[in-house]
Amino acid sequence: AAQAAQLWEAGAGDTEAAELLLNVVRASRAKQQQQRHTRACGGSGPGCACTAEGCVLLVAHADALVRDGEHRRALCVLERVLCAYGAAQLADAGTVAAVRLRAARCHLRLNDEYAAMRTLEAVPAASRTLAAHLTLARYYRRNNLLRECTKEFEAALRKCRFCVEAIAALTDLGSKAEALKALCLGGASEAESAALVRIIAAHISVKEGRYAEALATWEALIALLGADDRYCLQQKAKCLLLLNRRLLASGTLERLHTIDPDAQGMMDVYALLLYEDRHFAVLHSLAHDLTRANPGRPECWVAAACSAAARGQAEKALEYTARAAAVDPCNGHASLLRGRLLLETAGSHDEAVASLRKAYLLLGTVEAGRAYVEACAEGGRFAHEALQAAQALLMRCARAGADPAALAAYGAALLGSAEIDQAAKAFQRALQVDPLCRAAALGLGAALFAQGKVDEAIAT
Repeated sequence: AAQAAQLWEAGAGDTEAAELLLNVVRASRAKQQQQRHTRACGGSGPGCACTAEGCVLLVAHADALVRDGEHRRALCVLERVLCAYGAAQLADAGTVAAVRLRAARCHLRLNDEYAAMRTLEAVPAASRTLAAHLTLARYYRRNNLLRECTKEFEAALRKCRFCVEAIAALTDLGSKAEALKALCLGGASEAESAALVRIIAAHISVKEGRYAEALATWEALIALLGADDRYCLQQKAKCLLLLNRRLLASGTLERLHTIDPDAQGMMDVYALLLYEDRHFAVLHSLAHDLTRANPGRPECWVAAACSAAARGQAEKALEYTARAAAVDPCNGHASLLRGRLLLETAGSHDEAVASLRKAYLLLGTVEAGRAYVEACAEGGRFAHEALQAAQALLMRCARAGADPAALAAYGAALLGSAEIDQAAKAFQRALQVDPLCRAAALGLGAALFAQGKVDEAIAT
């Protein structure tokens, strides 16, 4: 390795040196893998192959270790089994795939996502479970490997036609309604087909910005599937928020929590709505229920952060947002709340902007975009970035018509760039669309004050 490094430095990018370095890395990894197998096999190497019956007992032992939370020890036992299977061909492909899936779950519990994905990729596609397909698809999506992501979501949909996560993700990735129907309607009953066609149509409507149409479809599905269908209620709440009907969205999420107090899906959104609307008693009760039910989910820590912020405990609230991000780095609501808290508590402005930028990238909502734009515009340091983000937000909302929150964000960006007249026009247009848009009213007041129209600013 040292000789390869010297050759690389001397050659300044020489291809021979690069190839030598790559071979060194490959040999090193192979040696590490062999050492792991040797340790797993009790020091006797791959040739220690146990019997098929012994492997079955070892798998049972690994399952017992997993139940006791000893995932690292379980992983060593499973590697020993895989080593034996590879050396003596003691099992069929399905049995080996089942052991690999167990090993992947252990890697995930040990927060070694890379090893988990490599283990899952070694499982033949035909032997992957629904959970394996979804885990790989999420990983590929986070890493922008869209072709592989699409393949895994399509495979998940073939495994289970009612895998709504796959339907929603494929819609976001650009799949057409006909392709989705071809994947999930084969062999479906008439009642199943009716529900699936509406689910696909609702997601397509949201993708194309037809939120009112999507809302009507979800309400029809609730009438078809039952008033307590959690997924349809979640999607209805999302559409209501996209239509800026906060009160109805909050009521729908309240119903979700009443149906199943231990379920955490979209409860971070509900907590943020309660915090913004100052319904603190309900918020404290929600945070208590969620943290008691499952502290391993990010939603409960977002709710706890909102509850702490409502009590004036800013440091504890920031600690809870960090905890939510540690549980799930892709939870955009934790980043959104953290950015807002940093701005409210005179924390690091750069950190607040970074947090809100991450929230906007993860959520893609008008609310997250407006918060990000306003943070960038504040102080003028990120004025150019604010203007670019606001213009992109307006374009994103264009298909659904003029959005008052997006117009208010654009006005804030113009105000931060000292384009006072243009900012006032943007705020006025937002108020024409929604006379009760608080952000637009406050922004127009600031713009009028900057123009020297003090009386009009006070009236606004």
